[in-house]
Amino acid sequence: MQPASLHPKLFSHNVEDTSIPDAIIRYDFLYSIQHPLDNHREILIHLEAQGQDTYRYALPRRCRYYMSRLISGQKNDPLGFQNSDFDEIIDIRSIWICLHHTHQEDNCFLEYRTQEHVRRGNFRFDPECYDFSQIYLLYPCIHTDANIHLEEIMNRPKDIMEFLSLLFLSNREFDEIRLILEKKYDIVVTEELKTEVEKMCTFSEGAFLAWQERGLEQGLEKGKVETLVDNISSLLESGLISDVQQAFSILHVKKDLQSKVLQHLQLH
Repeated sequence: MQPASLHPKLFSHNVEDTSIPDAIIRYDFLYSIQHPLDNHREILIHLEAQGQDTYRYALPRRCRYYMSRLISGQKNDPLGFQNSDFDEIIDIRSIWICLHHTHQEDNCFLEYRTQEHVRRGNFRFDPECYDFSQIYLLYPCIHTDANIHLEEIMNRPKDIMEFLSLLFLSNREFDEIRLILEKKYDIVVTEELKTEVEKMCTFSEGAFLAWQERGLEQGLEKGKVETLVDNISSLLESGLISDVQQAFSILHVKKDLQSKVLQHLQLH
C-alpha cells in the first residue's frame, strides 16, 4: 500500500502488518517524515497510545517486538529496501505514550537504544550503522494542575511531558490550554484543531477521574485490609478463635483479600 500524503513532509502508512501468519500487528500510527539532517532520507515514526498499563508482561518487551517487525518488514517493501541493500534501512522512532499508570511511573521518560561495546581492539563502527532504531516510553504526569498559576507554566521551558499532560491529562479549561499551545508551543489552534483539542480536554477529564477513581479503590481496599488485620488480631489475642482461617470464616473474608491479610499478619 502506497503511503498517503498528509503534508509535503509527512506520509501516513498502512498500520496493519500481516507478514507473519497468525501474528498480525495493528500499529496505532505509522508516519514517514523527512530526516531533519538529510533531505534525501526519511524517518519512520511509530506512535502507540497505551491506555492501560499491563502486568501480564514488561512493556519494553512488546516495544522491542514491534520494533523488530518494523525493521524486518522493510525488506523488499516499497517503504524500505530491496534485496540485501541493508544500508537503506529507514531509521525508526517508536514512541509509546502511556496514559494510565502507577505513581512510580508518573512523569517518567525512558529511552532504549542500541550500543556498541568494544571488548577488544581499537576498531569500531559509526553509530549510524547500528543505532537506527530507538524506543521511547513516556508516562505523562497524572495530577491536577489547576492550582499551578498560568504565568508559572508560561515561564517554564518547553517540555514534551508537560505538552502531553496538557493535551491528555490536564483538568484546565480549554481556553487556557489553547493559550498555552499558541503562546508557549507556537501551535496555531485552527477551527479543525480546536475540535480535536476540545475532544482531548473531554478525554483528559475522563482520564483524570478514572485515575482518581483507581486510586480511591486502591485506598479503600488498603483500608479494608488494615481493618480486617486489626479485627483478626483482636480475635486471636482474645482467645475467641484458634486460627486465622476460623476468623476468615466468621468474618466472611473473600479469597482475594485473604492472602493480603496473611501478608500483613506475617503468617505467610
